[in-house]
Amino acid sequence: MDWVTRAKMNRKVIHRDEEIGLGELTKRVSSNEYERIEEIEIEGDEERYQYAHALDLPMSNLGVVRLVLLKKNINDDGAMVLVSNRLDWGIRKIIATYRQRWKIETFYRDGKQHIGLGEYQMRSLQGIVKHLFLVFVSIPY
Repeated sequence: MDWVTRAKMNRKVIHRDEEIGLGELTKRVSSNEYERIEEIEIEGDEERYQYAHALDLPMSNLGVVRLVLLKKNINDDGAMVLVSNRLDWGIRKIIATYRQRWKIETFYRDGKQHIGLGEYQMRSLQGIVKHLFLVFVSIPY
């Protein structure tokens, strides 16, 4: 299964034979190692990132992963870190995959809060499919 997620800054990686947290790693990566990318918005908020850098490093309990460090400004000390198990994906593919997460999460929230998907209790696949069809047909456009 392919996955991309945002990493917590206290997660540990092995960088140059030393175990360090991601917060420290983002400070150690030189500004000239980042590449300029088109300005992107992450997670539906107003934060826009313009610089990215990818590293493949071992992370505790996950093995070797691809890290994508994102900065708003090239001179920022810290960075947001995305993590993926796909070492062959480029920076833009990892960012695009992560950005899809926001649409999925808002769909789940809306489905549970507004159209009743959080309240039904079905046990058979056929019953679940029929319920979903009825719910989606009843949504006003």
